[in-house]
Amino acid sequence: MGLTKYGAFVANMYDPLLAKPLHSIRKRVLLEAKRLGVKSVIDLCCGTGHQLSYFKSGDFQKVVGIDLSPHMVRVAKRKYGVNCSVQNAAQTGFDDNTFDLSMVSFALHEKPFQLARQIVQEAKRITRPNGYFFVVDYVYDDRAKSDGKAVTWFVEFLAGGEHFRNFRKYLKSGGLEELTKGLQRIKDIRFVSGSVALQVFKVEK
Repeated sequence: MGLTKYGAFVANMYDPLLAKPLHSIRKRVLLEAKRLGVKSVIDLCCGTGHQLSYFKSGDFQKVVGIDLSPHMVRVAKRKYGVNCSVQNAAQTGFDDNTFDLSMVSFALHEKPFQLARQIVQEAKRITRPNGYFFVVDYVYDDRAKSDGKAVTWFVEFLAGGEHFRNFRKYLKSGGLEELTKGLQRIKDIRFVSGSVALQVFKVEK
């Protein structure tokens, strides 16, 4: 969830509402990480740590998450027992080239666009050369069907406020295509009638 300061109520309700609908996406993220043979992983804007909990079943040496919301981090530790801390995803305390894989899920669309761009650049900085960057987020391109767009738009509309305004700006500004410009995309896997993408990038420096 990242740089939006979600309170205790939202932190406690997030998984009961969304864990089941997101299961297939979470599972596929884990599968792709296993296929690539990565050993160290960071989940930027990890929220409740739901995605991190999937990595507990794999052969990984280091799996960490960061989020700006202490309420989300508290849920992540209590519910899943994952290694998670309160940090700014746009300016982490990690050294260059620390992780084999960095990832961010359903967080870029809700940020001011320039801030989302900074998170992508920070992910690249802390990922080792020839490592990987995963992004899961909305993509409204020619592969996205109208029913998928309608469902995901409605979900964001319900979120309302600044979240929804940033989502609309994200789409208007070019979304993932613009945010990841210059990165080498090697896979694009779709969900929700093509409106949600898991994009896999190889990090070259």
